[in-house]
Amino acid sequence: MQETSIRKSLTATQWDRIFYGCPGAWAGNKPEPNQAGTVVIDGGNILAAAQYLNRQRLRVLYAKAPLPGIWCSDDGIILGIGLRR
Repeated sequence: MQETSIRKSLTATQWDRIFYGCPGAWAGNKPEPNQAGTVVIDGGNILAAAQYLNRQRLRVLYAKAPLPGIWCSDDGIILGIGLRR
């Protein structure tokens, strides 16, 4: 059987709950349907944050170093996230 579910965007309340519960998160953009969002994570929390996000409705799509204008403690990272199907 083929997957037919539709990815729905998170409500502001759902996003706040996920974001504020994410270890080391201090900036982010909520993922919208069929688009990626981002979460900026402090370096010491990268693994815990990825595991946490994977337990939520989100999947980690990519990880990249922050832009020069974005300061992250302990060699932080930007995680690209998307809604699970």
